[in-house]
Amino acid sequence: MPSIGGSLSPNRITDRNKPIRHSAREGKMKTFIRSALFIAFILAQPARLYALLTELPIGSTNKLVAHVVKNTEYLSFRVSLFKQDGWIEKGLGLWQFGRYYGETINTIANRSADELVKVMQVIMREIMRAVLASEIGPSLEGRMLSLQYNGRGKVFVIPFDSIDNIFTVFRDAEGKLMASENAYRVNLEEATTRGAAASVFVPGVKNAAVIVEDEAGNIIEVLNGSTDPLSDRTGVYPYHGEDFIYLRTDLAVKGLAGTFRIWYLDGSEQVFNLADGTELITYLPSPQVAKPFRKLGIPKLKAGSIELRFEATDDESIRIEQTDNLMQWSKAALSAPLSPASRKSSDEVLPMRIRTVRLPLDVSQRFYRAKVEP
Repeated sequence: MPSIGGSLSPNRITDRNKPIRHSAREGKMKTFIRSALFIAFILAQPARLYALLTELPIGSTNKLVAHVVKNTEYLSFRVSLFKQDGWIEKGLGLWQFGRYYGETINTIANRSADELVKVMQVIMREIMRAVLASEIGPSLEGRMLSLQYNGRGKVFVIPFDSIDNIFTVFRDAEGKLMASENAYRVNLEEATTRGAAASVFVPGVKNAAVIVEDEAGNIIEVLNGSTDPLSDRTGVYPYHGEDFIYLRTDLAVKGLAGTFRIWYLDGSEQVFNLADGTELITYLPSPQVAKPFRKLGIPKLKAGSIELRFEATDDESIRIEQTDNLMQWSKAALSAPLSPASRKSSDEVLPMRIRTVRLPLDVSQRFYRAKVEP
């Protein structure tokens, strides 16, 4: 097999009705215990080994291509010889690169997609020069061959995978064996989107789900994370522990209305806009919230106000309450139902939608909670 430069392979407070008197020493001891318990609570939280995402690389082909290019670690090339009937006769070689002339492929890819393409084409020409200069070279004159390329991530995921570049071998005016230019064609958009599923790299992913909506906001498709992507790549397949999600290609690039929800191994959760990948709401790891309360996402500060986000069904009225002591709660705002009650029965489960409430920001400390109004 011909060989050319650089080939590497991857590798919570209770309250009493009667006051209890304590000595100053007892008070100090209780303060110490409370502080110790608080510190223990903080230390007991799951460690975060990765950063929450600000957006997902979905909604267009350009965004997806830029994403997979930056996550490309290795390049692989294969040359095959075809029979006259169009079937592969035999493989002539497989070349894999983790580095190229002292630089990692990922370093090159992160400079720009154009530079990665240029390097790929240089490698492809070097490969074909080596093949045609080998002892089998003369026998390839007039024959039909293919040169295929693909990119690989840190694990076995393939960010992009080309179709065969079909070409012929001929002799130039000087009698030198040459490969037709079609051998060196590289199209990353085609290679990234030609398959049934696209690769989205998400550090710490545990599970994922997609909800597709029509223009009126009606749900038309619900796709929950599957554990068997290899047998049927037609939805959402998170590889927890491997940091990526296989996502049906049309969901990744067509800018469809809907949401893309991701659960992480540390207990945090995020929801993104399926149409453009923007982050809609982020939940930090926390105990499960019991009825009638709704979990609040991480608040956002915007122009003298605090923005609270939460999820509720369209027929629910949500009361936002505030406190500065975690004991007396007062109404801060009310989020009215988005539409009249539309449940066909009391048992019917309606979809949850993200809502936003903005409150004035002052200097005092405030705690907030979201409660479903009866």
